Amino acid sequence: MITAEVSEIFAAALQVDLISDERAITDFMQAYFSAWSKLNRLQEEHALAFQNSFYGSRYLQKLRTQWQQDREQREAQPAAILSIENHGETAVVITSQAYGCDEDLRRYHLRKTDNRWEIERKGLRCFACKSGCEHDNEICTVCAGVGWCYGRASRDE
Repeated sequence: MITAEVSEIFAAALQVDLISDERAITDFMQAYFSAWSKLNRLQEEHALAFQNSFYGSRYLQKLRTQWQQDREQREAQPAAILSIENHGETAVVITSQAYGCDEDLRRYHLRKTDNRWEIERKGLRCFACKSGCEHDNEICTVCAGVGWCYGRASRDE
């Protein structure tokens, strides 16, 4: 069952013990990348019945071809840590991963909780200004000039 498989993936990711140096942060992020990759593969596998029920065969073939190409690209160019800012109880990690013809930059805010790292929030590099924050001397209206876009669950109150 998918629930048991997902629980197993996340249990393995959480086994990374907390150490107060950047190695622990790197280990945590690598465990996260690995678990995320496994979860994506499981989602693809379990989506087949749904897709077969609702998608036309031509569209389904194109979709599966695109997923295969995306998976091959992710495996050939896995996510990489570009920088780590360790602030003791918190950390900020910038990562990069190839995404089509572009580079997908992500910013993870981590916090130490119960002797392990946790992702507190994450954001993507602003697609509009590409972290330039200004266009024609005006602050970016998409990211409000911070260079990163955060989902509703990740926004500061």
